[in-house]
Amino acid sequence: MYSIISVSACCCGNLRDLEYKLRKNYEICAFQVRRKTLSLAMDLVTSRTVEETVLVLKKEISKTHNTAEHEDTGKYRQLLVRTLHSW
Repeated sequence: MYSIISVSACCCGNLRDLEYKLRKNYEICAFQVRRKTLSLAMDLVTSRTVEETVLVLKKEISKTHNTAEHEDTGKYRQLLVRTLHSW
């Protein structure tokens, strides 16, 4: 019969691997969701909402500048800057 300690020791590595894979997938999905959301938002911009949209993009860029570097933070920042410069 396995004790709790031996089972947790056996599964600990697998749980860490699973946690890493889940976090990695979440980050990938989060970036794709952000990209798609930004694309949809840009389709809805009108001449009335351009100024407000630019302010929101600038604010979002400043948020990415002040956060800890994640793998996709740089990609997201580049996406925001490219979108801002496309007008």
